[in-house]
Amino acid sequence: MDTTDTFAAIGACVRDYVLGMCRADPDLIRRAMHEKACSIGHFDGGLEWDHREAFIATVRAAVKTPDPDPWFRINAITVTGDTAVVQVEDIWLGDHYDDTLTLLHHDGAWVIVSKVFRLRPSD
Repeated sequence: MDTTDTFAAIGACVRDYVLGMCRADPDLIRRAMHEKACSIGHFDGGLEWDHREAFIATVRAAVKTPDPDPWFRINAITVTGDTAVVQVEDIWLGDHYDDTLTLLHHDGAWVIVSKVFRLRPSD
């Protein structure tokens, strides 16, 4: 896979993740995240450390009105062999997040193996 194809495939994975999260679509989230992936970060004063299915359950419970066209921006992608780190900003349920996604090229596709998030303080 050449560099252009690699970055496009990583971008598509990130897009599936954001769309899945904002639309509460478990199929998109499962396509983007490895079955053993975790979502980790501080929220409401506590530490969340959820495996993929718990993350999906949280998303499904929280999203009352799916966002068909969510805002997100990939700020950086670093690829080293079959691993990648992606810095992405997104808006979920009106809150602005910084996500650091670690991806692995596995079984012919890029998949998220970990997500560490930061909720930006409101201005």
